[in-house]
Amino acid sequence: MDSFNFYKSLYERELNRRKDLDASINIPLTLISILVTINAFLIKEIFKEEVNCIRLMYFIVFLLFVVSICISIYYLSKSYNNFFKGFAYKNLAKTSEIRKFEKDLEIYNKSIAEDKRLTFEEFVLNRIISITDDNILFNDERSKDLYKSKSFLIFSIFTTGANFIIFSIKYLNI
Repeated sequence: MDSFNFYKSLYERELNRRKDLDASINIPLTLISILVTINAFLIKEIFKEEVNCIRLMYFIVFLLFVVSICISIYYLSKSYNNFFKGFAYKNLAKTSEIRKFEKDLEIYNKSIAEDKRLTFEEFVLNRIISITDDNILFNDERSKDLYKSKSFLIFSIFTTGANFIIFSIKYLNI
């Protein structure tokens, strides 16, 4: 097996995974917007009436919704940009710097004994491995945060459904 191609494919996989994670927040953001809109409408309608048991039930479920949607937004924000800290994804370097290092390495290797010489391929391979390890850690953390966000979002969907049922009971006199 060609180790360079193997590690290069891992590096490329993590770059693609990063793009997928960036794109995967669109659906949760859309759902959050829809759920907040629905709940805003429902709370406006339910609070037109006097205080009673159904209104109290609705308010309790609404509080559960607010807590779960806030936690979902928290983890979604953390997954997307790590709260303004960002994710320090590393790259190899600019191509001009890589080429300069390659030339400097040739000069260095000419000035030392043959058994102590370094190869450019080994340097690049070690650099790719190091960068890929960091990217894997970032992407794994982002995946976990996105999973947590989606879990709380699903709970928010259930609380919205419960509020809709409460709303229906109140206004349809079921």
